[in-house]
Amino acid sequence: MNNEFTVKDNQDKEIKLMVKNITAQELSDADMYYAGRVAEILRNNKQKLLVRSQVDDYLKESGIWTEKDEKAISDIQNTINEKLNILRKGGISKQSGRNITIEVTKLRSKIVEIMRKRQTFDDSTIESIAERDRKDYIIHTCIVDPDTGEKYWETIDDLKNDKLTDIYAKSSDMVDRVIFDFDPDFENKLPEVKWLKKYKFVDDNLRYIDPNTGEHVDEFGNPLDESEALNALSNIIGDIEPEKPYTEDCVKTKKSTKKKSK
Repeated sequence: MNNEFTVKDNQDKEIKLMVKNITAQELSDADMYYAGRVAEILRNNKQKLLVRSQVDDYLKESGIWTEKDEKAISDIQNTINEKLNILRKGGISKQSGRNITIEVTKLRSKIVEIMRKRQTFDDSTIESIAERDRKDYIIHTCIVDPDTGEKYWETIDDLKNDKLTDIYAKSSDMVDRVIFDFDPDFENKLPEVKWLKKYKFVDDNLRYIDPNTGEHVDEFGNPLDESEALNALSNIIGDIEPEKPYTEDCVKTKKSTKKKSK
């Protein structure tokens, strides 16, 4: 991918920046920076922050996160896989397939909801704070002027002072893509999303549509106004190729009841 990008600075002037490839030594330096931040936070721990192992113990002892939660996630994941396997086998109506993808979407949302209980606490652990600082170190190291190769931020403190700016947000996003191989298009690669797009049940923005008319609809096939149309989908990377073709006989979407303008 192209490592160069443009963004507006604090004076609303468009500037060009680049994510340079990180070297093995720079990655090692980032790891050392992380270790140093962990040690520093532990040494000056006036807020009595916890490490992850302590948070795990606390969550279990307080009943916030238990083996039941872990089992629930495992069970939901198994159910998702079972439903995706039904899609892979094919031989069902497209409407039934659409219903399955909606069920999968809701199940993924349930996993996110369960995980959020734990993530809220994990975000405040010493390791998480140090991990965010490690990423800032990498951003500081890799965001450069494409013409001169000089770092955009002279010091990490300069970067931290810019953390609420568009430059930092865009730089962080580009580092995720280039250095950490994050795929911003991951949502379109979810198996259920691929299926919905293949059979024209969603548009390019992942909004539900009537496959016959292209009109936006809700999950039940009811017509929607444009302002109501956005409906996000989430979580497993893969693909679905049916063993048997899907049938057309049960494709049912409700007709629009919008009045024609006179």
